[in-house]
Amino acid sequence: MKISGPNGLPQMAPATASSRTAGGTPKSNDAARVRLSSDAGFVSDVQKEVADTPMVRKDVVDSVRSALEAGTFENDIDWEQTLDALATDL
Repeated sequence: MKISGPNGLPQMAPATASSRTAGGTPKSNDAARVRLSSDAGFVSDVQKEVADTPMVRKDVVDSVRSALEAGTFENDIDWEQTLDALATDL
């Protein structure tokens, strides 16, 4: 006869006091070790930077919206300079 835990899953033995430090963390010989490549660190840094970057420059949107509503918006955009700046930011 097989005894299972809740939902039919096998029961796991609890960690013994001797396998843990006083703070409750696993002792170094029992701890799982994870090593990340430099690529993983780079990806993590980029994800943090993207998360901290606003998706929309509200000040610019508000300025253009006001100019459009007032009928004073002029489209004298230097597209070459704009694209160069965008390429530099990327």
